[in-house]
Amino acid sequence: MNENEVVRLISGYFDDTLTDQEVAELDASLLADSGHVSLFARLAILHSAIRDTVEIERSRGDRPAGVEPDNADAAASPSDPGATLRGLATNIPEEAADETMSLPIQAPNPLKKPRRGPFGNPCRRTALAAAILLLSGTALILLLHHGGSSPEPIGMGQSLDAIWSDPASVPAAGSLFKNGVAQSLASGYAELTSANGLVIIIEGPATFTVERAGVVSLTSGKLTASVSKPERGFTVNTPVATVVDLGTEFGVSVSATGETDVQTFLGTVSLSSTVSSAASSASLITAGFARHVGSSGGITEIPANPTAFVRLQQFDDWKAMSHSTPYERWAAYSERLRSDPDLVAYYTFDKSDGSPGRLLNQGASGAALDGALGGSGTVGDLPKWTVGRWPEKGALSFAAWSHQRIDIPAAIGGPLDSSRGTETAAPFTICAWISSEDPHPSHTSIVLRGAKETAQFAVELFPDSSVRAWVGNAAIPGATARIDGSWHYLALTYEPQRGAAQFYLDGVLVAATANAPRQLPQTTDALTLGSRKLGRLAFLPPMVGRIDELSVFRRALSAEEVKEMYQTEKPE
Repeated sequence: MNENEVVRLISGYFDDTLTDQEVAELDASLLADSGHVSLFARLAILHSAIRDTVEIERSRGDRPAGVEPDNADAAASPSDPGATLRGLATNIPEEAADETMSLPIQAPNPLKKPRRGPFGNPCRRTALAAAILLLSGTALILLLHHGGSSPEPIGMGQSLDAIWSDPASVPAAGSLFKNGVAQSLASGYAELTSANGLVIIIEGPATFTVERAGVVSLTSGKLTASVSKPERGFTVNTPVATVVDLGTEFGVSVSATGETDVQTFLGTVSLSSTVSSAASSASLITAGFARHVGSSGGITEIPANPTAFVRLQQFDDWKAMSHSTPYERWAAYSERLRSDPDLVAYYTFDKSDGSPGRLLNQGASGAALDGALGGSGTVGDLPKWTVGRWPEKGALSFAAWSHQRIDIPAAIGGPLDSSRGTETAAPFTICAWISSEDPHPSHTSIVLRGAKETAQFAVELFPDSSVRAWVGNAAIPGATARIDGSWHYLALTYEPQRGAAQFYLDGVLVAATANAPRQLPQTTDALTLGSRKLGRLAFLPPMVGRIDELSVFRRALSAEEVKEMYQTEKPE
């Protein structure tokens, strides 16, 4: 940035006419060039001197008769000291701060009359000298951004589908958080606000603490902060970093090990490491960029990913939807669900007029995991599109004694493959909404991958309408769970590191084991819905009923997350 542009920004700062983006540009130039810091200091002194002169002229009345401004300075009015400053700036020599204290102003005076020395008052001279000594690095940033009102205490706003580990410690909406009390949001979203316009969206699972007014510690999880102009200086502390807002909107994500990602959506933030002296100096992150702070404190640039965070406008839209119909609430939740980075495959079962023979994947892997409505190879033996949990929503129905099924490609090593050969398998969660005939006429599979020696997982339905889940060839033990002809929600979670598998029906845990296999066989079989292919021409009869929605995550959802999905997506 050239000096003329820096002068313009500094002058605009003193005039209080800068936009947030221009303030961020000024911040960046001051941190990048110590010469610009010196220029800021000298212009601060001149600006103060000019204001003194203007006040003197105002106190003396109108300009004496016959004294007119030069044409070149005619636009500079005594009521606009910033304009005068812009005119003087190009004639300021590059002295050090202490020499600047005695700098005579040689530039043309638009008032055309003698004036007193700008720093005749010893108190003012001392105060200005002290100010100059502070104008460097982060101290300058804090001076720029703490000129507004002081940070306000942080209180609880609205929440969406929020499940807290300790609800008793969470203040009611409109009440303030107690400083220093750790909060754990198991799932859902919580809004924190302050009287100065600060809005923070916490996305569960997350652990955070309101330390004091304007300061939040994020131990794990995600937050997005939108900070209005008077509240600049809002700070987020993580186990390895400190993030200072400079009037902006930004997101912070903290892993279980404390590693921190910071992304700026609007304006600029200052990021510094708290565990590495080599990386402790502040790094500015402007809009559209992101940084990662590792466990050792090193700061590296990473690709920005705006969809990884919930933005304020999104949250406001979701809040508005919370007062709508059940289908509209599901649609809003479905949109939120798609932003989950661990959602590798997601099928809403809404028919595509352009691809009626395909089940479209709305998850991160896109069309590569689209399902094929298949069967014996005849057009008449395909599952049929029908109405789902609400009249506005689709589903696929399967008829008795047919070969109807859906195959979803699941290549070895692909997003839907949990096997790692001889290594410990990868975790997963599979969730589905089904409605079946009661009693069910036959034994069949609802969802599975592999069979017999290649079995990775399965959820099966029996003639007495009971359901059971398998991981590998091992059934997950528990009470017999039965379903009727209404809509039911099934969830199978698998944590191979702990040998844990859980099976949920309508958000309630019905079967669990701590002895699940830690390895799964590799297979080229597709992930199949609605039936099981036993051989080249042999099939189990299909499920008689409908499937409405299917989600596949590459992590084991917690019990709270499973319950949240059921409560939010149920048709009532």
